[in-house]
Amino acid sequence: MSDFDFENFSIEPEDDEVERDIDLDISNYGLSVRNLQVSPYESLNMLDLRDILDDNIEKMSDIQKKRLWRHDFKLLFYSKLMAARLAEVYNFEYSRDIPEEKWWWHLNNRELIKKIYSSFRQNKTRKTVTSSKVNYYINQ
Repeated sequence: MSDFDFENFSIEPEDDEVERDIDLDISNYGLSVRNLQVSPYESLNMLDLRDILDDNIEKMSDIQKKRLWRHDFKLLFYSKLMAARLAEVYNFEYSRDIPEEKWWWHLNNRELIKKIYSSFRQNKTRKTVTSSKVNYYINQ
């Protein structure tokens, strides 16, 4: 008989053992933002990915933050189309308890999106990445 402990064996890494590939996450987020032809379920996954990016924003370089800013700006620009797409599979009522700082979950809230879009447009030279934690200013 083997001394191997099968009951406590796991092939899943612990959360602190997993290192995210932030560049890949930003690229995948950008692809989802640009491609309005993907399934609404993939668009919903994009919102989850944006949460992951938000959680890792403090680890990002300025270049990564600029890329994220560009994708966010596009998402804001296409927010009405994306909200309609998401509404096929997602009830935005579930977003009520999500803070507005995570604006990507509130794409159906036209007033909030207009306010954030305006803020992004005003910060063209000093790009601001809005995170649920803090606003990051990126030097050009």
